[in-house]
Amino acid sequence: MSVLLVVLVIVALVSIGRAAKRLTPTQALIWTLLTIFVPVVGPVAWLSIGRRSGPTPVRSHAD
Repeated sequence: MSVLLVVLVIVALVSIGRAAKRLTPTQALIWTLLTIFVPVVGPVAWLSIGRRSGPTPVRSHAD
C-alpha cells in the first residue's frame, strides 16, 4: 500500500513539474505542497483537477 502511495506522489510531482510552464509559481508551489503534505488527496486532486486548470496551450498543425 505504501509503495502505491509513493508512486502516486511521484507521478503527481512529475506531472506538476511538466505543467509548471503554464502555472504561476504560486500555483506550482501550492500544488507541490498539497501533493507532499496531503498524501492521497493531494496527488488525486492534481491528477483529476489540477492538470486541467490554467490556459490550454495552442497546438499548431504542420502540414
